[in-house]
Amino acid sequence: MRGIGFVLMAGCNSPAYEIAIVGDRPEGGVAELRVLADGCEGVDVVVRRQWRLQDAAPRVGDLDPGTYGFSVSVCDGSCALALAGCARKKLVEDGEGRVVIALSSASGACPIADLCAGDAGPDGGGDDGGGGACDRDGDGHDSAACDGDDCDDAQASAHPGGLERSRGWSRRTVDSDGDVGTHVSMVAVDDVVHVAYREESVGALRYARGAAGAWTTERIDPVDGRGAWTSIAVDSGGAVHVTYQDVNNRDLYHATSTEGAWDIELVDAEGDTGAYTSLEIGAGDDLHVVYRDGTRAALRHATNEAGAWVLETIEAGDRGRFASLAIDADDALHVVYRDEAAADLRYATDGSGAWVAEAVDSTGDVGTHAAIALAGEAVNVVYRSETGGDLRWARRSGGAWAIRTVDSAGDVGFGATLAIDAAGAAHAAYRRSDSAALLYASNASGAWSIETIEADSGPWAAIAAGDDVQVVYFDEADLDLRWARRMPGLDGIDQDCDGVDGNDADGDGHASQDSGGDDCDDARADLAPGAAEIAGDGIDQDCDGVDGVDADGDGHASSGSGGDDCDDADPARHGGAADTVGNGVDENCDDLDGVDSDGDGHASRASGGDDCNDGDPDTYGGAPDPSCDGVDQNCDDCNECGGYC
Repeated sequence: MRGIGFVLMAGCNSPAYEIAIVGDRPEGGVAELRVLADGCEGVDVVVRRQWRLQDAAPRVGDLDPGTYGFSVSVCDGSCALALAGCARKKLVEDGEGRVVIALSSASGACPIADLCAGDAGPDGGGDDGGGGACDRDGDGHDSAACDGDDCDDAQASAHPGGLERSRGWSRRTVDSDGDVGTHVSMVAVDDVVHVAYREESVGALRYARGAAGAWTTERIDPVDGRGAWTSIAVDSGGAVHVTYQDVNNRDLYHATSTEGAWDIELVDAEGDTGAYTSLEIGAGDDLHVVYRDGTRAALRHATNEAGAWVLETIEAGDRGRFASLAIDADDALHVVYRDEAAADLRYATDGSGAWVAEAVDSTGDVGTHAAIALAGEAVNVVYRSETGGDLRWARRSGGAWAIRTVDSAGDVGFGATLAIDAAGAAHAAYRRSDSAALLYASNASGAWSIETIEADSGPWAAIAAGDDVQVVYFDEADLDLRWARRMPGLDGIDQDCDGVDGNDADGDGHASQDSGGDDCDDARADLAPGAAEIAGDGIDQDCDGVDGVDADGDGHASSGSGGDDCDDADPARHGGAADTVGNGVDENCDDLDGVDSDGDGHASRASGGDDCNDGDPDTYGGAPDPSCDGVDQNCDDCNECGGYC
């Protein structure tokens, strides 16, 4: 326990604090941080946070300028008080960079025995009188019982500002600190999203971590020129690994997180190397990286399977751009990449014990912006055809490659990225350059469908598919890193505490149709189911799909509200409905029991009426019938020329 320490970190010009744990985390240990007004001798608790040490430390939040005491207590796995300490600190307007709390041995009763025993969840919040119950879910929002704004203190994902899990795309900015988000890569593990990307402003490598809708960001490698062609993966122990290129020196680097710090090592410095990196982790936590070697004009492979990094050439001959790697259940490697000389898409695997390569698609100029993903034994690839400017999909499962075009609408396929879900469905994100839109394509329904994630985005993107689909991408308009999530439908939880399960941007109490609700226009609070309908104004106020009142839901507004429905209580009666002859009911609302196609007020003979020609409004029973014109206008079946029939 003596090896543990606590540091509160604050961002520049921000009084918001995060807890950083330095040293060992004893299994079963718990900790409590109390922020006291007026220093360590203070009795007023401004913030209290309690958590299990094996879990992520909760966020402290904003602190106003002033003098505080930062008091920490640590209990060991047997629920005995082991360490304690307090630091007095005066915070100024722009926040302090760090507050270090020194701990020393302590004994006595554990102040958080209930948490140590596992009977309570993480607790944090404001001054709750010592009970520690204001923020049971640790989301930084006090419960309503403590006069807070948390609508569900048992759900850490539910609080004002939370991200609704609803149908359609939810989007938010992850990092806007400078020009950030190019060369992005992503992996999602156990509901935690890990992202590596480049900070173009200073030429550095950055990392973002997202959990329960909350994001933290940091700089991994600040050296100018680092952070290009990132690829990220997480090993079985939870350590994050990133490979990337130093564009100034054309070298390949590897960074990994160890106890909260990043270790950086050089992998390959043999000439112009390290572009188009793709990283995967094998069954034994061995790292495998494929990348382009510009000096050799070759596709290269690096692995630390033997302990030290070992490098080899997979295939030479101006190959290796747009490399993408996947590893199957037998630890065999599968790579797709571009053959520049032949303008082909190629595939290589070492499943037989040696590298075997072949062409996948050689029809036209193809194989740029390639990405690979496996669905069991099936190999899936998306890539761009430069010839047609379209996005293609190739798939092989034990036989020949099957190739089809996914999207040919516009100039598409830039920055393509691919993921396969648990059901084996493919999900791809890519950019359309002529409209500058980030698009999403999936065959989850059995056929490929395409939709827009966001306009003015790309071409850098990465995708992951689990219970929902997540995409991180570069926002070209604002030079930010963005994150989008697509959910299949509402989940019954009001994550943003607005009283609605789903997105309710206009605050009318109805979730948008895009998020699974019934609001047809979430930008106007006066348009929602149940709203008063103004007939004939061209606006569907009550979201029933009709301009006017449609009480019976047949898609036709009532005649009283300007529509053609003569009986708005009967969905079988409206303009254009089939009219059953002779039943005494005017189903098609033409004021007749029968069919009156020509609108002359007489039903056709076929529908039981006296109109012998329902295509001529001048012909019906009793109509004026001029003599000797050869037309039976009055439908009496007589030739009246000469005064006889």
